[in-house]
Amino acid sequence: MYYCYLFEAKSIQSYLFESGKLKDVIAASERLDRLVDTNKASLIYQVLETANLESDLLDAKQVDSAGLIRFLRCKGGAFYCYANTKEPLKTFRSLWTLTVQQMFPSMAYVDSLSFGESLPIALDAAHGNMAADRNSPSIKLPFATAPTKRYSRTGKVSVPMSSLANKAAMKKELVDGDFTNSFDMDTEHHRQAYQAQQMRTSAALQNKFTPQGLEAIRFPINLDDEFEFSTKELDLSKAQREASKDIALIHIDGNGLGILLMALRSALDNKDEHTYRYAFRLFSNSLNKATEIAAKKATQYIYDNARYTYKNTTMLPMRPIVLGGDDITLLCRADLALEFSQIFCKEFKSASEIEMKELFNTYLSNYQNEAKQSDGGTPLKEYLTASGGILYHKAGHPFTHSRHLVEDLCARAKKLTKAVN
Repeated sequence: MYYCYLFEAKSIQSYLFESGKLKDVIAASERLDRLVDTNKASLIYQVLETANLESDLLDAKQVDSAGLIRFLRCKGGAFYCYANTKEPLKTFRSLWTLTVQQMFPSMAYVDSLSFGESLPIALDAAHGNMAADRNSPSIKLPFATAPTKRYSRTGKVSVPMSSLANKAAMKKELVDGDFTNSFDMDTEHHRQAYQAQQMRTSAALQNKFTPQGLEAIRFPINLDDEFEFSTKELDLSKAQREASKDIALIHIDGNGLGILLMALRSALDNKDEHTYRYAFRLFSNSLNKATEIAAKKATQYIYDNARYTYKNTTMLPMRPIVLGGDDITLLCRADLALEFSQIFCKEFKSASEIEMKELFNTYLSNYQNEAKQSDGGTPLKEYLTASGGILYHKAGHPFTHSRHLVEDLCARAKKLTKAVN
């Protein structure tokens, strides 16, 4: 018997942009980047260690043992894992969901624990339960009742600032040491992390965008003081500088991922557990690596054409927000956004073809041949493409409004790409 546990964070973009403050967006994105990953810095690793559960999170080639939890996917805010006994997954699920609720109180997620006589059957059952869970409403704590004090930016229950969050607060949020606005619990956690983990100078997410050899560069946090909107900014008057503060919000997502996954599941039908597990983990890792390669190549363009110096530090006029799976989100100087996006899409196509070569050659070659021979069959392309949206706006425009529109633009681009291809 096989037991599968699946987890996916939902509505990540909504969660990131909730308060509308760039500092909170950055802290939330960095914290979420460390939520699920195959390294010791990830929250999922710490949960497994705390529960004394054995897994192959760090080493996919780990030898089988009783109670071993194996991962099929573990990137981009989602993971799929399984075991041959139920108890390790029950323990893991209990501690994991408790940890997520404490660390990210209002973040929406879905999860499912199912079983089956084979690994594919167990996974199908878990996916079915996940689909049902998506439509089930859930209450997030702390719950805001009518007389409860609210944080004005999000409308959620207001909680006192800790000393760390206080240090990360902006001057207008404090008056003579008294709180003019306490935070909601998520924002309070974000500010704590921002201060404790020194996100102003170093963070894991921004390192995924940083080309090799350029580790000393920094991405601005304060759009008013640190961000260079024009190469001629020093020659402009104050009024002209305000008028030139155009910025772009970019959101790019991969195309055809669902089709590729369905093809892979079909190709692996009746394969043994080891083959099934290795193929899906290879897919997950290859996809993430291709996205990172493309992001670094596009960032190199920004470095070559728009780097500047601020307080003796080399800065780039962009700010990473999301990189997970096959999608990225970032802020970028307006005049650089289109070229950055074109480079990313071009490099993503090239990198995905290279990184997924083993996957196609080993597991999908027969599927390709059958599709070519069947009447009307459409063979899979041995690479992935990406579509995206770019929203140009003033730097002071609320991010809460911007992210909705840029997601709609990306969805429209993906729909157009699908129609053309």
